Amino acid sequence: MRGAMALGAWQNGRIASGPFLEDHEDPSSRIYPMGDLVRRRPDGLYEYVGRIDRRIKVRGLWADLGEIELAMHGIEGIDEAVAVATAGQEEADSIAVYVKAGGPSRPSQEVIRSAIAAATAEHMVPSRIVYVDEIPRLANFKADLVKLARTVG
Repeated sequence: MRGAMALGAWQNGRIASGPFLEDHEDPSSRIYPMGDLVRRRPDGLYEYVGRIDRRIKVRGLWADLGEIELAMHGIEGIDEAVAVATAGQEEADSIAVYVKAGGPSRPSQEVIRSAIAAATAEHMVPSRIVYVDEIPRLANFKADLVKLARTVG
């Protein structure tokens, strides 16, 4: 059995579609778009990667942190990766990425930067790449950015 979901939103005394989308596999069900980005692993299971829209501005240009993370997941030797905006009030100064690398050798910073530039845009290339042993996670499996920042100083 699939998870239960509301049929819609209650508006003006009746059910309205609201943010719910029709499930094409089961028209009597609805899908609530969560905005999570997942990838299908070789074993067929889905793995949480990040958010669909984590847009920030860097040097006046839009950058999507989720898109950067997705590009990093395609790099051989990277097990997990998290992109974050560095300090800035209204706009980020730059982008940093935290990388958990596995296997016999970890990809170099140049390999990571080149792969991100090829998959995204030049302004989305991180200025700082930090290798970590683990990406700390919250109870919902999302990256714990506060703990991550503390572990690397």
